[in-house]
Order: sequence, then C-alpha cells, then structure tokens
Amino acid sequence: LCYSPAQAHLYLMDFGGGSLRLFRDLPHVGGIADGEDIQKLSKLTAMLLETLDRRKKLLAAQGLVNIDAYREATGEQLPWIVLLLDHVAPAMELYPELDGFLQTFVRDGTACGMYLLVSAGAANALPYRISQHIKAAVCLRMTDRGDYAQIVGKTNGLEPENLAGRGLVRNSPPLEFQTALPASGAREIDRVNEMRKLARLMRGAWTGECPSPIPVLP
Repeated sequence: LCYSPAQAHLYLMDFGGGSLRLFRDLPHVGGIADGEDIQKLSKLTAMLLETLDRRKKLLAAQGLVNIDAYREATGEQLPWIVLLLDHVAPAMELYPELDGFLQTFVRDGTACGMYLLVSAGAANALPYRISQHIKAAVCLRMTDRGDYAQIVGKTNGLEPENLAGRGLVRNSPPLEFQTALPASGAREIDRVNEMRKLARLMRGAWTGECPSPIPVLP
C-alpha cells in the first residue's frame, strides 16, 4: 500500500497449499512459483541470483557497499525486491538445493535491496546458517513457551494473549502485536474478491509510474 510497483517487486514461493495465491493480482507481484512446479522454482532462483550478482557489480563499480548509497550517488532508483517463501521446512525437504540459494540470498541480498520474508511452522525449521542473517522475527502463539525466547529473544514471561492474530515481535525487549487477515470477508472467496478490487485500485492509481515493467516469471 505504501510503495508503487516501481519501488517494490514481489516474488512468491508457495509451499503452503496455495495460500499466497491471494496476492497474485497485485501489480507488484512478478510471479508465484508453486511448490510442485520445479521448473518455475528453478527459473525464479536463477533470475534472483542473476539480479543479485548484477546489483553487487553495480555497487562495486561505484565503490559502494549498499543500495541506499548507490541511489544517492547515481540517482538510479533500483526497486526493492522481496521474496516471500511460505513454509520453509517442506521447501527445503523437497528441494535441498534451495539451501545454498537461501544462504546466498539472505547473506548478500540486504545490501543490494533484496529481502527474504519466510514463514515456518516451528521454531527450529529454519537452519541456523540462514537464520543467523535474519534480523527481524515475529511469532504467533506457540505451544511450547520456550520457543518464544528462541524466536524473538528473552521475554521475561511475556506471552501473547489468547486472541486470534496476537503474537510477539523481536525487539529489546520483545513487544506484543496484533495482526489481521490481508482482506476482509467471512469466506475465502470474499477475501479473494476484496484483494482483486484492491489490485484494480492499485493498478489505476499507479498507471504510468512504473517506467520499466516488473520482470515476470514465464
């Protein structure tokens, strides 16, 4: 809502049974790779690695170390790129080669304006070699109270209230927060229709503001 498609590009890896399809009509989305579509997953990882390598070379050519400095020095507004990976455990179980890709992406991506947003069903689902590079974390209510400290840090007894959408966010100290569904509606089809309406409004509001189209997965 805060960034136009010229400013932010989203790519989705869906291993959560299709839950990310809700966002496919948003003008920021360059593609969704379903967990069963190995060809599309391969194309997406290759494209993101090529983009990462190209951006690293652009920074190096200017003698700079991050995208903010590059934008300031050149005036070129490279868009933020966000990869959303839903349910990391089955993703890495089905495709072990994603391990190396995710390590590279999360380690080198931030400086280049490329970010990973990943969901997991358990506190230990994300290997340490990847999680050590992730600075932000949130969790909803956990069955094991000990998981809160592992995810968001020492809580000093703070736990989320027993309300839908209530959770904790990593901070010093951790804070309680409330989240919500991305669109209103009692049924899934109602939420899908609301998202489609929102996507049409976005496209209308930002027509002409994206001079170069978002690279779309074939």
